[in-house]
Amino acid sequence: MKAVADKLTSLANDELDVGLQNLYGRSAFNRYYYCIFLVTRDLLREYKVEWSKSKHKQIPDILVVTFKKELIKEVKKTLRHNLVTESEASKAITQIRTSTAELSSLLIEAYDARCIADYEPEVLLNNLDKNLLLGEYKLNTASTWPSKAQSYCKSIRRILKDYALV
Repeated sequence: MKAVADKLTSLANDELDVGLQNLYGRSAFNRYYYCIFLVTRDLLREYKVEWSKSKHKQIPDILVVTFKKELIKEVKKTLRHNLVTESEASKAITQIRTSTAELSSLLIEAYDARCIADYEPEVLLNNLDKNLLLGEYKLNTASTWPSKAQSYCKSIRRILKDYALV
């Protein structure tokens, strides 16, 4: 999916026709969003299959409320059973809080950009110093979303594995 988004970004950046540039750029935003949505959905599916069927708008809340709470509860349980040190548990809890919050924020931002791209055709892409903007969102920034999401998910997966939660 990222390869498609990157190609659309390249086409948008190279396109001289403003109408086509707008279409390629909007489609690139859409694909970048789906990259991070799918990575996050896969993570949630590994932990609880039914979460993978959640609506797009629900996933950020699942991450920062339910998922985070359940993971922290499990880490604390391992601490109570003396399976980890206080320091290890504290580090894991901090990582859970940070990664779920960052991933949730990223999803909210990307979802908003995707909704503008898909449902607000009157908002046109602007070319500002070789950086395409859709409203307040930069296409160059959107291209970093997938790697950020993968990094947050990797961090969470490491905790899931270390605490035998999957």
